[in-house]
Amino acid sequence: MGNPWLNKGLWAIGSCLGPGGACRKAAVLLVVVLFLLGAVPARTQAAQGPAVELTAEEQAWLEANPEKLTLLFNTEFPPIEFASPAGAFTGMGADVIALIEERLGVTFIKTPSDDWNAHLAALQRGACAVAPTVVATPERERYAFFTTPYAVVPVVIITSRAVLGRIILDDLTGSRVAVVSGYATEHYVRDISGGRFEVVKVPDVSAGLRAVSFGQVDALVESLAVAGYVIEQEGIPNLRVAGRTDYAFAESIGVSRKYPLLFSAIQKALDTIEPGELAAIRRRWIALDISGWLDPQTRWLFQVINVFVTLLIGVLLAVSLVLRRRLKEKVADLKDAQQELREQTEVIRLAVGRAQAGAWDYRPPQQRSRFSEQWFAMLGYATPGAELSIEEYRAFVHPEDWPVVEQSLTDYISGGGQGQMEAEGRLRRVDGDWCWVYSTGRAVEWDDQ
Repeated sequence: MGNPWLNKGLWAIGSCLGPGGACRKAAVLLVVVLFLLGAVPARTQAAQGPAVELTAEEQAWLEANPEKLTLLFNTEFPPIEFASPAGAFTGMGADVIALIEERLGVTFIKTPSDDWNAHLAALQRGACAVAPTVVATPERERYAFFTTPYAVVPVVIITSRAVLGRIILDDLTGSRVAVVSGYATEHYVRDISGGRFEVVKVPDVSAGLRAVSFGQVDALVESLAVAGYVIEQEGIPNLRVAGRTDYAFAESIGVSRKYPLLFSAIQKALDTIEPGELAAIRRRWIALDISGWLDPQTRWLFQVINVFVTLLIGVLLAVSLVLRRRLKEKVADLKDAQQELREQTEVIRLAVGRAQAGAWDYRPPQQRSRFSEQWFAMLGYATPGAELSIEEYRAFVHPEDWPVVEQSLTDYISGGGQGQMEAEGRLRRVDGDWCWVYSTGRAVEWDDQ
């Protein structure tokens, strides 16, 4: 997702075993560690899909409170969730909710909402029980539960085509940057701006894109899928993706904390949806072709190459045919590699999301590590991903286990980063208890230092 920490250093996954627990390991790509945390309820196959094993309390609550199954959906967030021409709830989130309804045997009371801030306020009050597509943030976790994410969409920088080259947020100093009011991107951009550029709130994605198109702002930071969909639907020709951020929308189902039994039932239903079903839903709604968003400089370069090839084709026909054949082979290899990387990334995301596991990476020259949100979550902390020094990380490790953990890492690095590194020790949970964690990883980049 544009995170440089995933490109350098030692990448690993730590998974919580629980006090005195045992584990099973399975390698996926670099390595993914899955743990048997308890007995998994057996599920029977129903005509409409896998049955959900609810507790007596969960089933009784659903049966006794049909009027509380209120769902607000965003009318201005296509293709994730929006209103159809007839006003019906549609989009990727709607397809996921339809499967949840099928599994639970319920029907949510669906109401459109064109004000995201009011939408969140209703979720906080409990007037809205379910938000079908929402990104978990520390602030929102105060009043809502969040299911395992069912889609991750990168957040990009949209500019006019007059802006050449690839840019990052640091390049926008002195600019006016639009964000949708109340979206997770608003908090992210404000935090990262540091006063270097002006953050301009807009009511929805469509308004933000028009503001960029008409030169009222210099850029819009938004989900790639949503921005691309709106650009195509509204036919805005003068915009392009100028760069990516290190942020992504991990789309989850949000449930008001006033309804904990509803949340647990929805999470159980979501767990019965096969990865292939979710992947098919994502492909249906997020199939964005951004080839038309190439910047003018790149298009000009292609035009020059075409003219050059045309002029030389009579003299170098044979060479041209060989080069084209080789180019096609390289392009095919690149596409295969990109597809494999996407599949491997999705496998890791799904595995980490379903296991009580978290990712971390370590850069020895800087003596600092980056820990994912899932790493903190498996220890009970509602904390986004964070960078920690070795000493800060050591505060999590049981004093008796630190020498073993440190020696495992030192031996691995001293040995040239060959094979896999493995370490096992106790980490402190948020409640003060200790839980055993097994970590394994592999060096993904090595240099003279």
